[in-house]
Parts: sequence; structure tokens; C-alpha cells
Amino acid sequence: MAWIKICAKGHRNERGAMVCAQPGCEDDLSGVMPVEEPEPQVEAGSGPPAVPAPTPAQAPGPAPASHVPTKPEAIIRLLTEDGREIMAQNGDKIGRNAIGTEYLQNFPTVGREHIQVFSQNEAWRLKNISQTNPTFLNGQEVPRGEEREIKPGDELKLSTKCRLLIVL
Repeated sequence: MAWIKICAKGHRNERGAMVCAQPGCEDDLSGVMPVEEPEPQVEAGSGPPAVPAPTPAQAPGPAPASHVPTKPEAIIRLLTEDGREIMAQNGDKIGRNAIGTEYLQNFPTVGREHIQVFSQNEAWRLKNISQTNPTFLNGQEVPRGEEREIKPGDELKLSTKCRLLIVL
């Protein structure tokens, strides 16, 4: 299941995009919520789209329990100081070269992959995965490799300059 953002002109973008990536289109996507990518439309009478035969690794059978879809993926929203939203899903990494890159690339002390977020038992957690730069949650440093629960209203600080508000 793929999640995407669609700009006002109908261009598909990655779910973490803040600006449309289509050449010549610079639509602001900061307030656009990701949606499940629509299934391809099939014209009446033309039959289903061609599907390649499964390889042995893709052979039909029950999906592993960890891959059985039960409900749409939860999305966490982080609000920047200038009002933009960074949206991520379970397991996403956030940083200068990850989800949120359009905003975070302006902060050289934020790690390329600074934190990872997880949805676990109806609650959200973050893990500090930065190699060198600190992460703070509500003013308390989160040591590298450690996890903390996050809730709406929590203040997250990546490095010493980038403040984000957890809004879930």
C-alpha cells in the first residue's frame, strides 16, 4: 500500500513531499494530507490490467502476520515553527535526507536521518538515530539509540536549533 500526496494539478508526489516534484510545478504540499495511491482505472470491456506472473518469492499464500493489513497506516504530524507540517508513518525516518527534507535541509546540524518514529499499541514513540547531533523531547535529551513515547503537545528539538511540535 503506497501513500502519496497529490498537488492541485494532479501530480503524484512522495508522502513526505512539501513541494510538488513535477518539473515546472511548485505547488505547496505542506498542508496536503497523504492518501492511499488510487488503483489504476480500467475501462469497461478492456479487462483487468496485465499482471506479471508471480515469482517463487511472490507465490500466492497467506501473508505473514506482520503484513496483514488491518487498518490504514497511522500518520504522525509534526508542526514546524513556521507552520509547515511534516507527516510520517510508522517506521519512517525523519531528517535532512529523509522525511521532512524540504524543511530540515535548512538546518545543517540536523542529521541526515535524525529520528525514527513508531506507532506501537495505539501510542507513538521516537528513537534517536542521529550519529552525532542531539535530540531533545520536552527539554530532556534523548540519548542515541534510545526511545521515548511522544504525545500531542510535546516539543521535539532536533539538534540545537530545529523545534517541532507533535500534533499527531
